[in-house]
Amino acid sequence: MKIKKSFLGIVLMFSMLINVIVPNLAFATTLDYKTSVTKMKQLGIIDSTVTNVNKKMTNGELIKAMAIADGLGDSAASLRGKTIFPDVASGSVLSGYVNAIVGEGLLYGTNDGYFHPSSSATYQDICVNMVRLLGYSKSDLTGSFPINYIKKASDLELTDKLNLRTTDTISINAAAVMFDRLLSTQVKGTTKENFSQASNLYTDCIIQDDSDSYDNLADNEILTDKGIMTISASNKKKIKVGPTFRVKIEDGQITKVYGELRATVSVTVNTILGNVVYYDKDGAQTSMTLPSGISYYYHGQKQDYAKLNSILVPNMSIIIDNSDKVLNNYAVITDPIYSKPELAKDFNTKSDTLGDIT
Repeated sequence: MKIKKSFLGIVLMFSMLINVIVPNLAFATTLDYKTSVTKMKQLGIIDSTVTNVNKKMTNGELIKAMAIADGLGDSAASLRGKTIFPDVASGSVLSGYVNAIVGEGLLYGTNDGYFHPSSSATYQDICVNMVRLLGYSKSDLTGSFPINYIKKASDLELTDKLNLRTTDTISINAAAVMFDRLLSTQVKGTTKENFSQASNLYTDCIIQDDSDSYDNLADNEILTDKGIMTISASNKKKIKVGPTFRVKIEDGQITKVYGELRATVSVTVNTILGNVVYYDKDGAQTSMTLPSGISYYYHGQKQDYAKLNSILVPNMSIIIDNSDKVLNNYAVITDPIYSKPELAKDFNTKSDTLGDIT
């Protein structure tokens, strides 16, 4: 993480054997484990090959997850070599993650001098580490260790609805939920910057145009809601205009594409009357009323809903993100040159309005 953290240590072994129920934690009703696991696999925080998400997370998996979440994943490969732990093989993949963490001052050792990479990580381990990653130290907390860190994790809503005790081992799916929350939690001392921004792990961008949909862009340029970015040919193949993509941006260049954040719905305009669009569906012409509660963008400029009929012409595409799980829904309008049959998707709704599409 780019912010400076003092005395941030990853404590993986504790001599304290207390077993206290953390206050203010409710019993889980419905936690969206599946979504969190999918997102964390997309980012590499959880290994994409893991199929049993109910298995316990190991210390080795936790260190790797911490390193990647903190933006150290790319440097770990070049740091493989000697380690301070006799049970971490020199030159192993794990040694790279351990050395990356050590280099950032996030790991200072264990009680017996060993790392125990195959041992299960505990609830208190992950709480202590996440609170410290967010910039908090002992002097910021009240109470005795580790309850003070676990309570802070609860105050930050990292552990909401997880009914776990201090020395309980933690499953992959529960860890995925906590990492998902960590990335959107504000770091200490800031009012706007969340952890993913501080670590420069990813940025979520609406892809509003590429060189196929907008003549003003060069082949290696992409217009996003964050501005014009450059992109390599290989990464350009991984994105498309309209959806929100999770990407990594470095010095104005998209250097990594993690994937599409949410599915979109796309239609190709036949005609438009007012705000009613006529389009082909299943070989027959049908119509829909454009939703009024979302933002519309054309070549990066926000458009007036009342004037959409003055922009839309036959063969233009309207690519709509209308998930009920996000606050700022939007649609991207593209020129006829970008209207391709493979972008068209049927509506999974009985209504001819988009209000019910998720």
